[in-house]
Amino acid sequence: MQACVHIWDSTTLVTLQQIGLGTFQRGVGVGSLAFSIADSGAFLCVIDDSNEHILSVWDCTKGTKHAEIKVNKDCEVEVNSPAIQALISLITSTIHLRSSCSFLKGR
Repeated sequence: MQACVHIWDSTTLVTLQQIGLGTFQRGVGVGSLAFSIADSGAFLCVIDDSNEHILSVWDCTKGTKHAEIKVNKDCEVEVNSPAIQALISLITSTIHLRSSCSFLKGR
């Protein structure tokens, strides 16, 4: 069975999105996750439990991965820490900037 993150509607328990299906290493689960704070949870930060401890940032509505990076496997990573939230904000700002530039370029 492949690891993934399910996002459910808390009222109806309907699955809204499956994040990372086929991305996380087989037999390895998700170590920690956190939703972005600045944009009301539009993005999800996931750290897998593999030897490499890959931190990835996902768009919750589209289910697409926008960035990933190896994090130090010798330390505990707090995904709700200000540093991780700043990383998510930086990535999402870059995504919005790229979208805006593409829109303006097409005009």
